[in-house]
Amino acid sequence: MITPIFTVTQDLKFITIVVKTPYIKASDVELYCEGPDFTFYVKPYYLRLHFSGNLVDDDRVNASYDIATGEMNIKIPKETPGEEFLDLDLLTKLLAPKSVNKVPERPLIEVIGDNDDGDDNRENDDELFEKENDGQKSFNDDFLIRELNSNVNNDVNELLSTAKYGFNRLYSGYFIHVQETCNEILDITDPEKSTPESRRQDRINVENSKFDPDHYIADFMSAEEIRHLIKSKTVWWKGMSVLKFTEKENAIMRNLPNKHYLLENVELESIYYGLVDLLFAYSYNYRVFEGECTVESPWMIGKISPTISCLEQFNSIEDTMIALYRRSLAYPWYRNYELTKKCQEDVYDLLKLGKRAILKVLLELKDLFDHHDIYYIYSKILLDDYCIWSQTKASDKAIRSLAHKLHHCKILKSDIGWHLEEYEQLALEDAQEQQAMN
Repeated sequence: MITPIFTVTQDLKFITIVVKTPYIKASDVELYCEGPDFTFYVKPYYLRLHFSGNLVDDDRVNASYDIATGEMNIKIPKETPGEEFLDLDLLTKLLAPKSVNKVPERPLIEVIGDNDDGDDNRENDDELFEKENDGQKSFNDDFLIRELNSNVNNDVNELLSTAKYGFNRLYSGYFIHVQETCNEILDITDPEKSTPESRRQDRINVENSKFDPDHYIADFMSAEEIRHLIKSKTVWWKGMSVLKFTEKENAIMRNLPNKHYLLENVELESIYYGLVDLLFAYSYNYRVFEGECTVESPWMIGKISPTISCLEQFNSIEDTMIALYRRSLAYPWYRNYELTKKCQEDVYDLLKLGKRAILKVLLELKDLFDHHDIYYIYSKILLDDYCIWSQTKASDKAIRSLAHKLHHCKILKSDIGWHLEEYEQLALEDAQEQQAMN
């Protein structure tokens, strides 16, 4: 069955659903309304929507078909006039069925029921970044819980023949033939037999070997050449005026699979930190190419992002940002500390705008990687899930708290581990000597 193109709007009393279904017989259309659920069926189209409020199936329901445009216009009354139905522009969330669809198999976790709006999970989500180890007892309790979880995970991993990676470590088997695919993003040796610890160590080792002091010094001494990149404004400074989804973005949302996720708090934190990672890599690419995507963009975004290039998962904002600073000073053409700091500010701006701005970025990243012959696998193991999760489960309150944490996260040059200040001092002294000689 085909999911048709559709839009949903509302007024105080009615929900209006416009469904594009050309070349059908209007008399064959079947409509069903029950509580928050709406179903539309006519061969070969099938559409099921789940709203945040209840509908009423009575004689006020009206449907008309425009043969010229091929659009069916359906008006359905709200059970409670004046109620605002939420997230009508988040199409994947609207399409999510009431029953739970399984995500890729994960040991020891089973979804046994459904929560329509995810309120319980969202309450936990909202509090993620508000409890900052304000007492020794909470620290000890958290440490004990992490140790117990770690022990369980270690026992499980011993039973598994392959590594787990990607969104919430749900995937395996995508890199079995990686040596044959010319994947220039991946920095992990033998990812199918890797562990989180080995992946982190691989990342650090490769970054250390890749860092080029001469390149860094050259960019430091010629900072004026890239100052315009640092001073330029991104489209996001316009704020809410840019947050209406395009038809291309709507099409991507309609085609995303429906999934529900069962996440523990530790896993949820890691997902939010991974989001910061992806937004940073996007922001760097945006600044360097001045808002355009090029043939180099998938490589640059993937290489800067440790979540993509090293299948990393982080447990703190500090670790996340240090890794991003290191990679942005080791891989791309412009390796400038001030440019990297500006990209961190860009991520802060995106987080302040909320999940719709974030979703637009994720949809752009997904579309970019979808159309690459090799790197499309990162959509399968990461970006698809982030696009779904950001619509259905991500909390605006948690995102605001995350923005606050990011804003107060200061990464010093000494935190990066490459003696940057010493190199800069030597370069300045050498320049002064050259100037004195001349």
